Amino acid sequence: DWSQFQTACQTGVITRYWSVWDQDGNTSSCLQKITVIPVLSYNVQFPDDVTDGSLDTLAPIVTGNCGPISWSVQDVKDIVSGDCTGKIYRTYTVSNDCDFDSNYQAQTVTNPTNTTVGAQVVATSQNHGYFLYTQVIDIFDESAPTLECGEDSIEICTELNTCSSQVTLSCFASDDFVDASDLVFNYYYQLYAGSTDNYDILVSSNDANAPEMVKTFVNGGVQVSISLGVLNTGSNRIVWTVSDGCGHTEIQERVFFVRDCQKPSMTCHALLDTISLNDFGKPEITVPYTEILTGLSDNCTAVPYLQMAMTQNGAQPVFDDGSSFVLGCDDIGSTLATVWAKDAAGNVQNCETTITVVDVDNFCDRRMVTGNIHLENGIGVKNVDVEAVSSNSNHPVFSTTTDYMGNYSLELPIGADYLIKPSKTNDTYQNGVDMADVTVLYNHILATPQLSSVYKVLAANVLANNSAALPELLEIRKLVLNKIQEFDNVPVWTFADSKVQFPDIFHPYNIHYTNHSIGNLADNQNIDFVAIKYGDLNNSTNGQLKEKKMFLAKSRGEDVVPLVVDNLYLKEGQEYLIPFNFLAEKEILSYQFTINFDLDALEFLQVEADPKVIERDFNIFRASEGLIATAHLGVLPENQPVCALRFRAKSSGFLSKYLGLSDAITPSRAFDSDLEPIELKIDFQEKPKVDLELFQNEPNPFADITTISFELQKEEKLSLTIYAADGRVVEKREKTYPSGFHREIFLGSLFEEKGIYYYRIETQNGIYIKKMIKM
Repeated sequence: DWSQFQTACQTGVITRYWSVWDQDGNTSSCLQKITVIPVLSYNVQFPDDVTDGSLDTLAPIVTGNCGPISWSVQDVKDIVSGDCTGKIYRTYTVSNDCDFDSNYQAQTVTNPTNTTVGAQVVATSQNHGYFLYTQVIDIFDESAPTLECGEDSIEICTELNTCSSQVTLSCFASDDFVDASDLVFNYYYQLYAGSTDNYDILVSSNDANAPEMVKTFVNGGVQVSISLGVLNTGSNRIVWTVSDGCGHTEIQERVFFVRDCQKPSMTCHALLDTISLNDFGKPEITVPYTEILTGLSDNCTAVPYLQMAMTQNGAQPVFDDGSSFVLGCDDIGSTLATVWAKDAAGNVQNCETTITVVDVDNFCDRRMVTGNIHLENGIGVKNVDVEAVSSNSNHPVFSTTTDYMGNYSLELPIGADYLIKPSKTNDTYQNGVDMADVTVLYNHILATPQLSSVYKVLAANVLANNSAALPELLEIRKLVLNKIQEFDNVPVWTFADSKVQFPDIFHPYNIHYTNHSIGNLADNQNIDFVAIKYGDLNNSTNGQLKEKKMFLAKSRGEDVVPLVVDNLYLKEGQEYLIPFNFLAEKEILSYQFTINFDLDALEFLQVEADPKVIERDFNIFRASEGLIATAHLGVLPENQPVCALRFRAKSSGFLSKYLGLSDAITPSRAFDSDLEPIELKIDFQEKPKVDLELFQNEPNPFADITTISFELQKEEKLSLTIYAADGRVVEKREKTYPSGFHREIFLGSLFEEKGIYYYRIETQNGIYIKKMIKM
């Protein structure tokens, strides 16, 4: 029986039972007890004292015959605050589980001096298996105090209905060596920072008026608190330092925010009045938050700087979308409107109201009114404004503009009467109006032939006197010559309802044709208009004329009419008459062109024509700009110049250098019997050389003296004679002149009377005469 035997310690009592028996079954037994007592003998070596500050716990070394050994340590510190050194008394308790007897005191083992191996003890059963040994460890203060100041970023909410808060900050510090009362605290803080690199106020604990540090000693350390007073919202920071007096300092920096945590205060109408859809003709209404709010304020953010938003039916706000929303046809009935306000700190508040939406004026029930606006020839006119004026005073004027094909569309509420009114103002009176139109009207007046449509008759009514006659022709001619810039009594365009019938196309003026009326709109409508450009009697408006001109210039190069001009060589100071002649293979019914000349080289003197012709056919009002325009109706007699202009040369040189055609006043073109536009081009021709060229005397008229100049091609004997209007000779000079330019000077005293005189040069090949005037 091993139940009373400890195997681990090899000690205890073993009970052994013996039994014998014979062949007859007789038995006999006995009990044997064996007591085992171990002989213990072992050695325990403890760690030596430590002087280098090492805190490692070393296990005792046990050798020899022993049972299970148990050991533990207990440290006792002996530190003097401020000395920065100390000792740890580490007590080892060693027991032999097989020999320990709690009735006996432990054997204290001492550390012999002058040894590096520590104390040793040889144990037997007589020691009762229980030993105590104290190791001495010298320690030094090698670490900074522990400093706990909370989260890296501290948020402090403003107090109710204010934009500031009382701020108190604290830190807890402790140290293993130094007593909490000997720890030294310091701080500095910076307030109202726009960023962590830009603070406005710096306060240090060393400042005379710095907040006092309040210390509370707890849990072996010290809690330090400072009150910064009342601070406004903003970003701030504080830096804490704590020192142990042994050369160790711990530093902690914290950012603390005084934040507005209070939501804006706002109230809304409980129920908004019924509103009707109508936003300048659109089937919608814009509801601003101001119509819903009854009150709005915030403790920190001024009301104008609050971000506002509005949502419908529980949607979340998007503050960038503005402070209103639009209600449309889908919102008819009741809708829940929420107004949101967000302050500068991001606090959001809302209030709600119910809006009832109605469509009193049928903006959500519409019909299409479409159509096309075109010239008489079917070409669409773009950029025509089309208005629909409603009989419902709550309706605005609905409007649209035709596209490049002349199409338009309007979406109009049902149940109202409408007046459809086209108009076009983004154009000039001159567009499409030229001498071809004057020719058409001239033929109409002569009935050769008359205007072919009512729309042309209406276009001719440029004076608004219900006529297409000579006064209208003269007015159109003035516009072509740019003597007027507009027709005073009519707009640029008018329009005729294409469904209007004109019983008499030559007297259409009493028929109302410019608008179209719709009564009680119920269905979609199609309404076309014919566009009529006042003064344009051949439908050349809207860029068609320009397109034709380009086509002619490119594909019908023979349809260019030259304006033949002698390319004279001009002498400075001399007067010249410049005739312009057509060189055309076909009959020209009318023409118009602008002459431009160099003001530095030519001085315009006059048009050589009857004053009535000048008034009718010429625009010389811009001659000071170097521009003269002419326009003529009718076939010119053969060999008659188109026009003749007189200039004085201010510089010498060929005429082609200083004169040309332009479109500055009126486009330069001619019109044939088909009224097709033909390009005009100046053809400068070299003048055949003559043996003598006689120039106008200078000055002319004259009083005291004048000079007669001429140029010879070769040496020749000449006779120069001055005679009066009655044939009386005033002066005669004869001599041989070499080739080149010559001047003869005459005194005014030679001339007995004021008046007209003539000077004549005779050569072998001819006689040259010019007129002069004595003042």
